[in-house]
This record gives sequence, C-alpha cells and structure tokens, in this order.
Amino acid sequence: MQLPLLFKTASFRLATAYALLFGVSVAILAGVIYFAATSALDRQIRTRIFAESTALATEYHSGGFGRLMSAVHERQRGHLSGGLDYSVFGAGGKRLYGTMTGLHFTPGWQTIYGPPDGDEPPGQMENLSVYATRLAGKPLIVRVPGDYAWEQATQRFGVQDSIEEFQTKYYAVRVEILR
Repeated sequence: MQLPLLFKTASFRLATAYALLFGVSVAILAGVIYFAATSALDRQIRTRIFAESTALATEYHSGGFGRLMSAVHERQRGHLSGGLDYSVFGAGGKRLYGTMTGLHFTPGWQTIYGPPDGDEPPGQMENLSVYATRLAGKPLIVRVPGDYAWEQATQRFGVQDSIEEFQTKYYAVRVEILR
C-alpha cells in the first residue's frame, strides 16, 4: 500500500483521532492536576500564616506588646518560623521590627512585592502573601509573609539550612526546581 493511500483510510483517520483525543485529555488532566496542587499548597500556606498570626495576636492579648515582641524574636532567632518572616508596624506604618518596608496596608490578606531573595528570575521582585492583623483596635500590625520555596525544601527534601543560607546556596535539581 502506498503512503498517500494510507492517509486516506478510515483506520488511519480513526487512529489519528484517538491519538489527538488522548493528547488533549492528557493536557487537560495535567492542567487540572497542576491547578489542584497549587491551590492546595496555597491553602496550606495561607492556613499556616493565618494560624501564626492568630497565635501572635493571642500572645499580644495575654501579655501585651512586650510578650508579642518576645515571641516574634524567639521565632526568628530559633528558626521556628519555618519559612515565615515577621514584621511589626506601629501607627502610621512605622516599622518596629522586621525587614519589610512599611507599605499602605489594610488588615487581611494582601500580595506584595518585596526585594528578590534569589529564587526569582533576574529583574523580578519577590511575590509575598501577607496577612496583616490589627491588634486590639490599635494601629499595630503584624505581617507574616512566607517564602514558599524554602518552606517546601525544608518540609519535602530535608533542607536544614536557615532561610538566609537557603537564598545563597545551590541544591539538588529537585530543590532548585522549587525556586
């Protein structure tokens, strides 16, 4: 049988249609899995940030500003934050603790762009999910942003380095993919 005649047969057309349908199905399934996984990870991170913010608000309500600052210092010093960074702002957006710059913010969830920490493409800013909490009606805000790549590397791949060390080192391909 000649090749041009093969393309005209019903068997070839049916096989081509099935192959295209399979390819489209695989692409749709990959898209669904990707979006389901990223939304589940986003929910997990947001739940963790919200829980941390609630715990710090409880510290503030039970022991005042001194106890809040003590808890924040302890988390940062002992690397208990697990990929989270803390900043505390007073009235007028004045930074009292942390490295984040004071921006115009309102209580609740926000996405802000901060200085790059090494896991972004050159020229791009860090994309941070931030939860701001107003404590006891006073203009005191605790912001808890997360670094997804470092958090996942410590939880899934056993990276033991601090977040600062993580930003400057190179790791195995499976960890570098997270960046």
